Amino acid sequence: MDVKENQASTENIKIIVEEAKQESRKDSVDATYSNTSRTTLSESSMPFYKRELPYCLSVYSIISLYTKSCEKYNFLITEQTPTACTAYHTQKCSMKALISCCLGKKTKLKVTGIRLIISNNSRLQCRIAYIKGLYGSIELINKVTEYFAKAIDGEMKNSEALKYQQVIEEEEEELAITCKNESYSYYQFYKILSCEAYTLGKSVSEFCESFCNQYRNHVESAQLLPQPLISIQSTVESTIEALFSHYNYGKKSTEKVMVYCRPAVEKYIYTKLHNHLIEIYKAKYEVEDKLIDIKRAQIQGLTIHESMKFANVNEQFFLLDEEKPYEDAITQISKLNECMTPAEKLNCFMNFESAIKSCVVQYWKGQAELDSENAMHVTIYVVLIAEVKYVMAEAAIVADYLLDKSEDEKYVIENFQKSLRYLIM
Repeated sequence: MDVKENQASTENIKIIVEEAKQESRKDSVDATYSNTSRTTLSESSMPFYKRELPYCLSVYSIISLYTKSCEKYNFLITEQTPTACTAYHTQKCSMKALISCCLGKKTKLKVTGIRLIISNNSRLQCRIAYIKGLYGSIELINKVTEYFAKAIDGEMKNSEALKYQQVIEEEEEELAITCKNESYSYYQFYKILSCEAYTLGKSVSEFCESFCNQYRNHVESAQLLPQPLISIQSTVESTIEALFSHYNYGKKSTEKVMVYCRPAVEKYIYTKLHNHLIEIYKAKYEVEDKLIDIKRAQIQGLTIHESMKFANVNEQFFLLDEEKPYEDAITQISKLNECMTPAEKLNCFMNFESAIKSCVVQYWKGQAELDSENAMHVTIYVVLIAEVKYVMAEAAIVADYLLDKSEDEKYVIENFQKSLRYLIM
């Protein structure tokens, strides 16, 4: 009896798959397809499902959703690789079938096979999820694919962050290389902030429009300073916070982009509002800037040394052997009007101060340095020589930007403003 049972069991296992294939052809005649399913019939009458998915949906997430879909209908995962997964479903065996099997009779247990394959399409910049029915019950395969399709839809709608990620995230290997380029990261943030289809992009656009309307009268708005700049900075901070909430998932590829989040957001928003903002500051500091222009006019036609004497520069720091003393510092401060964001303007002032000190140290080969008083007079000379406009207004923007910052950060701009005030006394 035992020998017969073993032979029957072995024979039964061998015929299951073959009979399942034959049964699947019979089932395909009567099978109906759900209207919501995206499956179609292949040449072998087995349904398949194909869908393009954004890179923001990881391979792990896709396989997890597929596994849950299979488990929903009692499929057993038998093979799994990083980009593929195969599952089988065996018809439940009744007591009658079990007894028949033990008696050596052939028992028809229907087996249904289904397979998921995930690939990347570099041309379309997306993943391709492909589910193929191997054999067995078409109705059961359709149920799995329908459940999987709904699970994918739900995953895509769960968080608006996925829409943002679709813009900023690409294949991790490609991103790790591309993000070495700062301009690439800026571009990714600009795509999000400029698209009004996104909630974040729309809110930024609405703020910029509202700001220009609210502060359209520059003279009146000048009396409200620094509130206009504070409102811009508040929007910058909330935008950065929103971006970090949506992107900062701890991925190394994401971290490479997020390094440039703050400068990119500031650059985008301040560039849109800079012309409006600078006019407000120019209106407030119009008198001071005109006085500086008058001082600048007074040195027209003077030699370099005469101009230095006008600025009360100590003769030790005339740098007599230089054809154009403090040329690097003049170049640095001349870039000020081209800077769009307060952070860029601050860097300009810092580079300017560093250039002044470096010019002296290099000339005297480390034997002399500028103290604060002499640095003030050299600053005055450079400001008068350089081609920089409304410098008092520019300095005020940076000072207001640093209101809530540490004293160390304010040090450079406070010294610069001190020099300007001394000049127009």
